[in-house]
Order: sequence, then C-alpha cells, then structure tokens
Amino acid sequence: MSIANFDIFPAELLNNAFFNFSSKDKVKEIRFLSLEMDSHNFIRNAQSTFWIIVLATIFSMVVKIGLRVFKKGKPRQLLDYFSRTLFFGIFIRLLLECYLELLLSTFLNLKSLRFSQDGEFFASVLSIGAAFFLVLSPFIFNYYLI
Repeated sequence: MSIANFDIFPAELLNNAFFNFSSKDKVKEIRFLSLEMDSHNFIRNAQSTFWIIVLATIFSMVVKIGLRVFKKGKPRQLLDYFSRTLFFGIFIRLLLECYLELLLSTFLNLKSLRFSQDGEFFASVLSIGAAFFLVLSPFIFNYYLI
C-alpha cells in the first residue's frame, strides 16, 4: 500500500524538520483513519507525495536554468533528455496515481483551516491552492488534450 501511494520517503521526519505542526490536530472520523489520514493537515496526509512534488519541482527548475545556460555539448543533451522524457511522465503519473489521495487530503484540511503556527499556515494555504488545481485539473487537461 505504501509503495502504491509513493510513500517511500521518511515523510514524518522531513515534516518535523521543516514545519512546526500542532500535535493536537487529530482526526476522529473512522472513514479517514481507515485511509491512514490521522490529521487534518494536508502535508501530513500527503506524506511522501508532497515531498516528491517538491523535489520534482526543484529539479525541473534546475534543469530549466541549465537549459538557458548550456547551449551546446553533453550537458545540453542530458538536460534535453530530462526535459523531454522525465518530467512529463513524473507529473502525469503522480497526478494519476495520487489524485484521490491528494484531493481527500486537501478537503480534509479545508474542513479545518489553521493559521496559528507556521507549518499549519503553510499547509492551509497550500491546501487552498491544491483545491483549485485539483478540482480544475481535469478540465485543464481536457482543454489541452482535445
């Protein structure tokens, strides 16, 4: 189950290292607990998926900057390969595999928005943005694919 949901990083350790979350935020509904969503927090519920998205975004920015810097040679060929094959597959695969999990995590966080601590503030703002993106993404993809 954890590999199918891309749960391959120590997400709890990373979350504790980068964010300050309240320990009082616990979900009481059994339907969410059965899906291993024990918090209202989007970042905690998304687990490794959040960190994969962050790493893929950082890596894509590095490649985009590298494409502007290198005009010829082996580094340019490698960066062209990454930009053509790697990124498209990662983002589409991640969206297809984790769409429902991310949507549930987003709506669960929207149910209980908290802005008291910096980690909860970031998770709440991120869940608002993710809600717009996840709800509109099927329509956006439909527009560009047809």
